[in-house]
Amino acid sequence: MNNDKVQSSAFNGDGNTITRCSLSNCTINNSCVKRSTLSDCVLSKVEDVSRITAQKSQFHDAALAERSAITNSTIQTQSSVHRSTVGQSVIQDKSAVKRSTVTGTMVSNSQLQRATLTNCVVTECIIERCDFQGLVLKYGIWKRNELVGKIGNQDPIFIRNYGSKAGQSGTVLVGSTISELDPESHPRQDVRKRHPLWLSESLERHELNTNQPSDYVHIDMTASSAAKCSIKHFNISPKSYSRFVVVNLWKPIRGPVCDFPLTVCDRSTVDYESQATAMDIVTSNYLNENTRIYFDGSHKWYYWHGLQADEVIAFVQADSQEENRAGVPHTAFYDARNTNETQLRESIEARVFVYFD
Repeated sequence: MNNDKVQSSAFNGDGNTITRCSLSNCTINNSCVKRSTLSDCVLSKVEDVSRITAQKSQFHDAALAERSAITNSTIQTQSSVHRSTVGQSVIQDKSAVKRSTVTGTMVSNSQLQRATLTNCVVTECIIERCDFQGLVLKYGIWKRNELVGKIGNQDPIFIRNYGSKAGQSGTVLVGSTISELDPESHPRQDVRKRHPLWLSESLERHELNTNQPSDYVHIDMTASSAAKCSIKHFNISPKSYSRFVVVNLWKPIRGPVCDFPLTVCDRSTVDYESQATAMDIVTSNYLNENTRIYFDGSHKWYYWHGLQADEVIAFVQADSQEENRAGVPHTAFYDARNTNETQLRESIEARVFVYFD
């Protein structure tokens, strides 16, 4: 069928081809659809869909839909979409999306490859080599500010607004798996979830699959490592700006925090020349430099008792105007008076890089 305008019909063909048609309120089975416009249609077991514009339609077991524009539609039951744009839609039931641009869409139990996602909700998916226009991540494991690992149901929320292609934030990943890197290789994580046996002699650190609360006083970076992070992750040299500051944002996943809370030191009480030293952090897949602080009785410490999940602590970790004297020393501590063993600490940290003209 060619160059027709059809409304409220059913097509049950065996290899029939519909080309350059305008279809509305139609059901199409076992056919091919090319260069057509569809509205409120149902496509079931279609072998080939290409160069169509579809809205308010349903795709069931579509072998291949490519080079098409699909909006306000449902793609499900192992349907496959290639090199297309999908907006304000639902993709589910073991469907596959490759080399496509997906915006404002709910994606679940499907596979995404080489796609660009903006303002989407992605649940229980396999994701390979995708670009995120900003990212709000649930249940994620991160390494060097990149999402790398298998995602568990209990890992908390992380917000990232500097994806591989910077843009609007809003994509949400829930319980998905990021491929290419070994999810069981214990990657560096930005989530701290205390194990009940942490600090116990019966448990080695390499047996833990999440970072634990810090057990030594430190600053997360040196002036040198802060500048290197800026260049690596943002391709921005701090020397191009009058001032460069790194601020940590620390918040609990569950509140109130009574178990090993964060404590920060008044930096005016620290002699950085004699009480601080740079320290290398080296693992099989990670290299960084931070600052270790040695104890002194003159240090003044503060903590926020009972911090809630909607509260955030912000503290400076680097400042180009202060070199290696700007970072706020911090650690976790055991408060025997208030520790709640029934709710072990879970927290998340984010670093904000601030550039001044």
